[in-house]
Amino acid sequence: MKDIESGPDIEMGQLDPADEKNLSQFFEEVATIKDDMEEITSLLLDLQDLNEETKSTHSAKVLRGLRDRINSDMVTLLRKAKIIKTKLELLDQSNVVNRSVSAAYREGSPVDRTRMSVTNGLRIKLRDMMNDFQSLREKIVKEHKEGLKRRYYNATGRNRVRK
Repeated sequence: MKDIESGPDIEMGQLDPADEKNLSQFFEEVATIKDDMEEITSLLLDLQDLNEETKSTHSAKVLRGLRDRINSDMVTLLRKAKIIKTKLELLDQSNVVNRSVSAAYREGSPVDRTRMSVTNGLRIKLRDMMNDFQSLREKIVKEHKEGLKRRYYNATGRNRVRK
């Protein structure tokens, strides 16, 4: 009962108009970050598709084109990730500044906890996406090396010997 009497509760969906304005601006920034994350997800799917396509392609010219597209998508994905990381750092700075705006937004307040948990959730999601990307990249490199070894064996009839 004391919690209800203490005032608006963000967890129950009761917000002051000032809190709503503060959080709506925050969630607009979060939405742009989520849009960028969706682009990374689609690039990851494209990379997987392109990698599968390289397995069934026999033409060297087509294979080179696919490799170029894979490299281009990887560079784009890394740029997007760097942009998202920068946006998350700016969001962290915004959260710290927001604490000093009003006593209602101090550290540990419902608004601050919401902002921090959303920001940390986005950071975790980005880390997971980048881990997925890293494992996909390792898989692509490994399969490319195996393909090169196969083609070398087919062309020369012997395995390549490293010195």
